[in-house]
Amino acid sequence: MTPKEILDKINIAKPKLPNNEVLALIAFKWNNDELDTWDGGFDLNEKTRSNIIELLIPNFIIKDNDYLEILRFLLKQEIENCNESESFLVTLQTCYDSLADYKHLEDIPLLLAANNDTSFDANCALSKDRLFYNGYNNVMNYLKSNKDIDENIIEQIEYYADSFKYKNNN
Repeated sequence: MTPKEILDKINIAKPKLPNNEVLALIAFKWNNDELDTWDGGFDLNEKTRSNIIELLIPNFIIKDNDYLEILRFLLKQEIENCNESESFLVTLQTCYDSLADYKHLEDIPLLLAANNDTSFDANCALSKDRLFYNGYNNVMNYLKSNKDIDENIIEQIEYYADSFKYKNNN
């Protein structure tokens, strides 16, 4: 299936995710059997996913909520890819920045994962202020009031708030 055909399936399914068959074409898929890279593996769907991200950027720029679920899915795939490949990709930053622009508090754990569950390079490159666009107090109130949020996430957010002086950002 071409990227355009995948995009058509995404557009038909929005605001939900397309079926698993379509998602499998853009999901992270590590191949350790190929020895084309120094570590013996790569994401088989990285190029297709990159093309899809590029095609969806106009929807992300205008913060079209119909594309929010696919954006979250794509960011999760980029996190897995950067974690496994121990690299930093512009597609990770594109998805991270785009999701942060929506300013949904429920996305803070996913944005934090992009910082902490990828690679050293990605952690250094991703702007921590994106975690606090809703203000430190709003972020902390949301996290502490949500029973599904692990205490470790709260501690990591507080660490970034202390380290980068965001506590005064109400």
